[in-house]
Amino acid sequence: MRTGEGALAFEAARASAGHRHPTSAGRLKGVSTAAQLEAASNFVSQPSQRLTVSVFLKDILPLENSRLLPPQLSTHRETTRKMAPANSLPAWADLQAHHDSVGNAFVLKEAFKSDPERFSKFSRTFKLPAAVSSDSVDSEILFDFSKNLVTEETLDKLVKLAEGAGLEKKRDDMFDGKKINFTEDRAVYHVALRNVESTPMSIDGVDVVNTPGGVNDVLEHIRVFTEQVRSGEWKGFTGKRLTTIVNIGIGGSDL
Repeated sequence: MRTGEGALAFEAARASAGHRHPTSAGRLKGVSTAAQLEAASNFVSQPSQRLTVSVFLKDILPLENSRLLPPQLSTHRETTRKMAPANSLPAWADLQAHHDSVGNAFVLKEAFKSDPERFSKFSRTFKLPAAVSSDSVDSEILFDFSKNLVTEETLDKLVKLAEGAGLEKKRDDMFDGKKINFTEDRAVYHVALRNVESTPMSIDGVDVVNTPGGVNDVLEHIRVFTEQVRSGEWKGFTGKRLTTIVNIGIGGSDL
């Protein structure tokens, strides 16, 4: 597919979503919706572009015309329709009303002054045994949200919003290796990289942790490589040991 077609598809998607680029109007003029969709269909077949285009393209057509979408885009559209945004839930409106009535009058200093137990009420400590601790010794993680602008009522409403949005099920689906990344039809399995006990974790029936070429093999390869770099065994292009490391990573890629 030519770059121009990809740009056209992307601009069509952005324009429909209200993100029109200054040069888009001229390029899209006279181009039918069908042509835009065909270009987008080809463009989205490229894995590196699928997420970008599908996010914008889902708004090109009204729901009643979504049958016009090519198959690979229609799937994204249907999945998106099934996922009600959190801000459409009654619990969101309830939380917003709570904020409107309490938020402006809340003073953190006064909250601590009026409630000596605020820290204990709004903090949680999780103990990690040595077996799952990165330091190989018993350790703790402290979550302190007592300094946030929250009350006990706020927390209650936040929990209800999480329940209404199905957060627990989505969390469980992630740990079960289900393909919750619907735009790419993939599992979101970053947690497998932190599975220090090597508990089997499967995707489509295959254990991605212990199977040959899986997480444990890759982590071992990284360990060997990093030790070679640190010891000077691994040489650079000049034949000299490496002294400077440039770490490149974006978001989830930087693990």
